[in-house]
Amino acid sequence: MIEDRCPICRMSTWKERLWGRPHTCPPAWHCWISDPSWGMDKEDGYSIYASTAERAAVYFAEQYDGRGDYVFMNEEIQISVTRLSNPNETHAFIVHGEMVPEYYAKYTKQETQG
Repeated sequence: MIEDRCPICRMSTWKERLWGRPHTCPPAWHCWISDPSWGMDKEDGYSIYASTAERAAVYFAEQYDGRGDYVFMNEEIQISVTRLSNPNETHAFIVHGEMVPEYYAKYTKQETQG
């Protein structure tokens, strides 16, 4: 079986394989919750691979909420992001999420007419 994700950035690589192109990882960013009310600092964060600092902040929130707390669904939280190749430049974003309803259909039986 061919691995569908890059072992470094964990991005899906099926499109690159389909088009015969080599995969290139997006830039690496260090992200952390920098909202003063959270009492966290830079060492509490982790690396995210994303094309922009803004996307890195969103991916960080998605992964953080993926642990099951969904804190970004209830409030706006400041996330700081610094590119690993340029650690002297830090960007800050206010991040929040929203719940989106999802609907499903389940087959029960076929109805006949006539």
